[in-house]
Amino acid sequence: MSTTLKNRITLTSGLRGTALLLAVSFSILAAGTPAQAASTTTFDVPGATNTLPAAINDSGTITGMFTRPRFHRHGFVRAPDGTFEVFHVKSEGDGNGENATYPVSINRHGAVAGYYQDRDEVPHGFLRNPGGKITLFDVSGALYTKPVGIDDSGAVAGQYRGSDYVERGFVRAPDGTITSFDVSGAIATTVSSMNGKGEISGLYVVTEGTAYGFVRGTDGTITTYDVDGQSATYPGDIAANGAVTGFYIQGSDDLGFVRMPDGTIVTFSAQDAYFTDGTAIDSAGAVAGEYDSGTGEHGFLRSKTGKIAVIDVPDKSLTYPMAINRAGAVTGDCYDTNGFHGFIRTP
Repeated sequence: MSTTLKNRITLTSGLRGTALLLAVSFSILAAGTPAQAASTTTFDVPGATNTLPAAINDSGTITGMFTRPRFHRHGFVRAPDGTFEVFHVKSEGDGNGENATYPVSINRHGAVAGYYQDRDEVPHGFLRNPGGKITLFDVSGALYTKPVGIDDSGAVAGQYRGSDYVERGFVRAPDGTITSFDVSGAIATTVSSMNGKGEISGLYVVTEGTAYGFVRGTDGTITTYDVDGQSATYPGDIAANGAVTGFYIQGSDDLGFVRMPDGTIVTFSAQDAYFTDGTAIDSAGAVAGEYDSGTGEHGFLRSKTGKIAVIDVPDKSLTYPMAINRAGAVTGDCYDTNGFHGFIRTP
């Protein structure tokens, strides 16, 4: 694993669900046909040393995290016109701005969910409304609380660790009521994504060294699945129609997958890649993600028909797509010798 990638993993520790973070240690996707007829714009929060987008809504508003000198981590919201709002989640004892702020999801109204780490690096949840008001919350009795998604009603989903040291999922309703859940028989349940309707994607562990996928419906019903019978399924994003993307491990390779709303699973790999990870999916079935074929980390876009195109940002050595919206706009981060920068790619 390259030093650059290790640095990015450290920076983005709050920008992905545990399901994908667990997978980083297994490795990293491949070359294809360069994508055509699209416009890519890079951007930085003014004064930032690193800018790392996490999510984009259907209007094109982007949220994420940025760092400033001394490595303080703050949140940002980038409007479609390119203007920025920046914010920092403060809690009791954060007099010097030592909390690290990690926005992870934005709904169609512009409400942002995420978490902050206190000076002891313990994660706690926050919700920032479209007007900028921030509400802090924790699951009662939790050792940590880590949101990963927000739906269009303002409900927030994520995972927490209970006093018994077991990871479970939670949903915080718009009125602040928190409901916890886990997959029956699991020793750990983690959440990776929540769509606008409130459907949830995640993984669960039955025995150490295994990983299976689940989808939780808006009524609380949980459906489980295992890609190709490998017991190594790492779901990521869930689209508005309930389709899920992610990756699974087969032998020494990590391959991408799409689970359709009807439960049908399609697997794929970028050309010559030993690691292919679908990080984001739209309701049309297009998947954005990253791959490595031994030449470095690259971005890709897989069309609904299965064609894979490279979407590397020009003049950058690394490209990491993180999110895609209904219009097919992709955001993420890219790297050069000056650090990490945000990008948006529009069809």
